[in-house]
Amino acid sequence: MDDHEDAHQERTGEQRRTRTRESVPPALDRLDRLGRRLATTGTQRLFLGLDFDGTLAPHVDDPSAATPTAENRRVLEALSRRNGVDIAVISGRALDDVRTRVGIADIGYAGNHGLELEGASPLSDPDATRSMIQSVCERLEARLTDCEIQDKRITATVHYRTVDRENIESRVRSVVEAVVEDIESATDDSTGLRWTPGRNIVEIRPAIDWDKGDAVGRFVRRCPEECLPMYVGDDTTDEDVFRAIAPEGIGVHVGSDETAADYRVAGVEEVTTLLGWLADTGLEELVGDTNGDRRT
Repeated sequence: MDDHEDAHQERTGEQRRTRTRESVPPALDRLDRLGRRLATTGTQRLFLGLDFDGTLAPHVDDPSAATPTAENRRVLEALSRRNGVDIAVISGRALDDVRTRVGIADIGYAGNHGLELEGASPLSDPDATRSMIQSVCERLEARLTDCEIQDKRITATVHYRTVDRENIESRVRSVVEAVVEDIESATDDSTGLRWTPGRNIVEIRPAIDWDKGDAVGRFVRRCPEECLPMYVGDDTTDEDVFRAIAPEGIGVHVGSDETAADYRVAGVEEVTTLLGWLADTGLEELVGDTNGDRRT
């Protein structure tokens, strides 16, 4: 683990310890409790953050084919018209990509794990980062010919979900580590890169003190009034958000992995059920009558 990663780990620290899957209750079995929590939070506005892949859209072998389920799109559109809630999708995909795939105008978006924000960037030298990422992708394409290398300009993703080869995970990680070290040693940029494993992927991104949790914090600060943060996501990078919004916020992990979230749902279909409950019941618990449309 390099110095950048050490600093990142120290910053997130022990705000909330990761819990075993058995100790994280299913959200759909605790809707009454969740409703009481919304009713007693002391604020009347909700910030709802969502991951894309594995949350709004099922994981698919071809990343370019991912799309939100019709049910999730419908309920998210309904929520976007309600009073008392601000919504954002925070994805590992590029900002333009996730905005196009979701396609809902009245919500916020962040791409590249929160590094790419509308009208803002936490990077000190985005051009230098793009150059490093391009070099990384070119080298990975030459060495991992059976994997898909996704260049997202300021981050990159190696996909190996469809690769049926022994020890593919360890081989990909070994190659990524070597390539990242070579690129860092050959550049004068002080930012550097770090890589993190995910679900059948490896992510490469700038080694700066910024993650999805920071992006969510920016969205929360931009809410027109004090709000309760709630976040739903399935990936390892979403754990940064769960820790960042603790203990006041509500984290919902999608899947059965160990997590720092308060609740879990089994998959994309249960995300739909949870969002539907928020639209039909949860927001009313938070702010009272929210049936009015934002637009007249």
